[in-house]
Amino acid sequence: MTGERGLLGIAFDPRFAANRYLYVYYTMPAMPSRAPYNRIVSFTADPQNSNQLKMGSTKVFLNFDPLDATTTNHNGGALHYGEAGMLYAALGDNVSRRGPQAELADLEHPSRQNNTHKQA
Repeated sequence: MTGERGLLGIAFDPRFAANRYLYVYYTMPAMPSRAPYNRIVSFTADPQNSNQLKMGSTKVFLNFDPLDATTTNHNGGALHYGEAGMLYAALGDNVSRRGPQAELADLEHPSRQNNTHKQA
């Protein structure tokens, strides 16, 4: 990966000691059949060893719109919990007026809903 792509953020759930949830924000690389895109996934730490992730615990939380494959800047981001315990993601504009966050302005977009992590 080049430019502002790759690992964009990591956030531990405020209740990590009890639920072991960890969120990671990163760029999925381009493939012959699709452009690169950013995503947020959750993992659960192993209950026996919180320094390791539990096998098979990966869950896709949110996939963003494809990034411009020819531009690698303005893709930066961050992932943080707010005081109310909500997870927030900061997005770059992908050097576009209608960048990856354009859909997020739509109040019906899934990311604007009160998504909660459900344990399997």
